[in-house]
Amino acid sequence: MFLNISLLADWQTILARREQLVNDALLRANKKQINFDYQIGQKVLKYDKKLYGKLKPKTTGPFDTLRVHSNGNVTISLQPGITEPVNVRHTLPYREPTPF
Repeated sequence: MFLNISLLADWQTILARREQLVNDALLRANKKQINFDYQIGQKVLKYDKKLYGKLKPKTTGPFDTLRVHSNGNVTISLQPGITEPVNVRHTLPYREPTPF
């Protein structure tokens, strides 16, 4: 220690401030979520982390929904006979392109 000064820290205030910052971050993240009820047989797009790039698409698909779980997951069919459970945060509802 360079100076003989005692450090008085109010740990309760520090804890409350950090907790408030975490709560604010969660509220911000939840505002970005799309409130959507997935149905069996519906088509979804899957976000793919490998495809991120300036000119690359961020999603792959569309994939068919085989099962909707109560824990926030959906099971999608990647190919006939190959399924994958995916969290709904990593999916996007597929909307058919509208003809002009």
